[in-house]
Amino acid sequence: MTDNARGSLERISRRVPVPEPAYERLLRRRDRKQRNRRLSAAVVALAFALLSIAALAGAFRNVERPATEPTSTPVDRGIFSGIGGWIAFAKPDGIWAADPERPSDPQAQIQLSPDLGEPLAWSRDGSKLLILSGQFTSEETLSVLNADGSATLLVHGCGYCLSGGSFSPDGSEVVYAGGSGSGFGIYAIGADGGTPTRLLDGDGCCGGDPTFSPDGSRIAYFDGLGDSNNTLRVMNADGSGSHVLLRDAGVMKRSGRLGYLAWFPDGRRLVFAMGRGYSGAIYVVRSDGSGLRRLILPGVQPELSPDGSRIAYTSKAYGKNGGPWRPLIIADIDGTHVRLLHDFRPGPWYPLDRAESGTDGSVSAVTTRPDALIYAIAAMVVSGLVVLWRRKRPRERSGRWLRTRVPGGDEG
Repeated sequence: MTDNARGSLERISRRVPVPEPAYERLLRRRDRKQRNRRLSAAVVALAFALLSIAALAGAFRNVERPATEPTSTPVDRGIFSGIGGWIAFAKPDGIWAADPERPSDPQAQIQLSPDLGEPLAWSRDGSKLLILSGQFTSEETLSVLNADGSATLLVHGCGYCLSGGSFSPDGSEVVYAGGSGSGFGIYAIGADGGTPTRLLDGDGCCGGDPTFSPDGSRIAYFDGLGDSNNTLRVMNADGSGSHVLLRDAGVMKRSGRLGYLAWFPDGRRLVFAMGRGYSGAIYVVRSDGSGLRRLILPGVQPELSPDGSRIAYTSKAYGKNGGPWRPLIIADIDGTHVRLLHDFRPGPWYPLDRAESGTDGSVSAVTTRPDALIYAIAAMVVSGLVVLWRRKRPRERSGRWLRTRVPGGDEG
């Protein structure tokens, strides 16, 4: 090549850049992709880590105490401690409570008081039990059995007509029916005693059984003498706005006796018994008076569990040779899964569950929901796998790509 030709080529090469080798371009492209993948993997891992830390913090912050760890010292409820989920009932030697889950266990019974009477209602906090004694005698009394074992007399010698009774939701007040002649009516009195306040005038000795609604805004009660004038009514807690829910509704015309009126925990329905003696039936009706239906036949004296899922009652069908035996029967609220508990009529269910009352070793009812903890751990594991995969996968893929495309590669 002549000097002139060589000089011409050098001038051209300075003006026109010569393309770099293809292999170097591929290496740089691979390095750029790997760098981008590492950055994206780091961002994803950081996001997962932050979410995991937040979930873990939330899980441990919201948990009051693990299910297997005891709570702090439970409130001392005196003679009522350890009877969560139990039922109070009357025996010839006093007021007792029994565990419906252990009907044959003698250790699952406890005497609350040696005084005779019929337990009517618990205060919502489980510290007071309302008791009616001497019913249908001139010595009728309505009293409150307190957690320390003492008794507070509310009403005495009312005149053969004390009927029912319940606590207000805050436990400060008791409503009951009683009196005689023109003095009969529905009254309210402080749970610690005092002077009764008449909420509603009555005519004669009506069915009564007044009971507060779960929110304390209303009182349901019966009006009538067991004849064709029976009515189920509801009024406001101050005695105003009384109105009829059920009047002359078939069985009410021949009921003979209405009683044991109670609200379901949600306040949408009521349960009660109608009939003569222990051959009556248990009915359910909505709080607006609609949907009346028979629940159990025969059966009377219904008592609802605190969550409304079960019912206790007594029935002539389980009597012994037609005698006065009044068994305590437990069933699901639809009348199924019937079990015989004791030979005595039922009383109210204790309002606190087993954990709240310290029945089962004072184990907390608040359990740790594992969802947040599991999700947080899973997120951390996933983030680690993503990082490992991102570090390994690009290297394998870039190696195969180079071998197939670079001149002299294994597969090219």
